[in-house]
Amino acid sequence: MNKYMFRTTATMKPYNSRQWYIDSRIIPTKYIEADNLREALSAYAEEASSRHYITISANALRTKSPMYIDGKTGHEAPKQVGYVITGKTEMQRDDARDILRQIIERYNEEA
Repeated sequence: MNKYMFRTTATMKPYNSRQWYIDSRIIPTKYIEADNLREALSAYAEEASSRHYITISANALRTKSPMYIDGKTGHEAPKQVGYVITGKTEMQRDDARDILRQIIERYNEEA
């Protein structure tokens, strides 16, 4: 069994970032024990949905994009540190008329 750490930063998609706000730390750091990354991501998605009202589809987990950082000097090869995964959550307008489902991106650092 492996222990996976998920440190998440949530952002709105660029086309919605001026209309909507989301707390970037809506999902606190999670430690999940699983046999492999696929199981850890699945458990992470279940917890994000049940505790933080963020839906992550199976397709979003399959099509996740790798996230890289440059080396300290900028001359080393980039290092993968996690994934960018798209999810959905519900937002309420200021006038409380409508609740809209909005797409968000989550940057997950894994260790």
